[in-house]
Amino acid sequence: MDIRRVEAGDSDEILRWRNDNVTRAMSLDSELVDVEQHKMWFARLLNDPRRIGVVGSLNGRAVGWVRFDPLESHNEFLVSISVAPESRANGMGSQLLGLALQQLRTSSSNPVVYAKVKASNVSSIRIFQKHGFEKSEEVGLLHTLVLSS
Repeated sequence: MDIRRVEAGDSDEILRWRNDNVTRAMSLDSELVDVEQHKMWFARLLNDPRRIGVVGSLNGRAVGWVRFDPLESHNEFLVSISVAPESRANGMGSQLLGLALQQLRTSSSNPVVYAKVKASNVSSIRIFQKHGFEKSEEVGLLHTLVLSS
């Protein structure tokens, strides 16, 4: 798998992945995102140098993406991962997260990364734990996991 920084041309594909029924069911916000709302959000993402987004591809085809949103501290981030519906259950999410974390470590000194995952999203919890994340908090049906470098 190869990864690269997210680009303007990725917007439509990322919106398609975001509005997929399974993705929405596992997301913290399960509402459909309309095109105009997404375009504005995506433009803010691309114009914010503190936010890091990477797209993973295999054989020239995008399979998913990872986004790191900065938190209050300069080296703390909230991670979000989405795998293309057609690429699920093939280990792509784990591979993509591993490569994205490697890239984050090259651009941020000793990053602390948080993930917020629904308790029902067992596969995502496993992926994060495989990469060293540990559960730090459970509030209702939401798990917070943390990775300290």
